[in-house]
Formats: sequence, C-alpha cells, structure tokens
Amino acid sequence: MYYSSLRFATLQGMHNWSISSQEHIHNDRCGQEFKNLNCNKVYIRGDLDTPKETQYFLKKENIPNRLYKGIGHWYMVENSGNLYDDINSMMENGIEQWL
Repeated sequence: MYYSSLRFATLQGMHNWSISSQEHIHNDRCGQEFKNLNCNKVYIRGDLDTPKETQYFLKKENIPNRLYKGIGHWYMVENSGNLYDDINSMMENGIEQWL
C-alpha cells in the first residue's frame, strides 16, 4: 500500500511530506526509537541507497542488520524472493541466525 501510494503522489505532496517529516528524524530519533524497541530486531537494508549516517549509526550502536547487495530502498519489491525466503527461515529457525 505504501509503495503504490508513493507512485501516485504529487510532487507538491512529496515535498510537503519531506518538510513535515524532519521533526521526526532529527538527531537520530528514528534510530534511537528502533534501538530502544524491547524485542529482538534486525535492520534490513540495501547497499545502493542506505545513507552513510545510517550505516554509521548501525555500526556505532551495534544494531544487527541484514545487507542485500545491489538492492535499493524497495528491497521488498526488488529482492522479494530472497527477502521473504530469509524471513521465512528466520521464523522457522529463530532470529538468532541474524544477530
């Protein structure tokens, strides 16, 4: 739903969203919220467009992450076969294999 919504978004709508979202991402707020979740978690990312700041934060905070090479932000579309196979494996065998 999110992906299709973006495809139909107007340029002005996307600009407004980018401006209004700044208060929510300032000072690594999203990263800190993710880090502070009280459960096992893995940050899934592609290497084509993960910002250097995000890569640094993941390393600095020792956050488990799964890198898919040659994949951008839409890994669930660009890499759906591998991603969902990995998620199924994690569900069957436990998240420990990713930590």
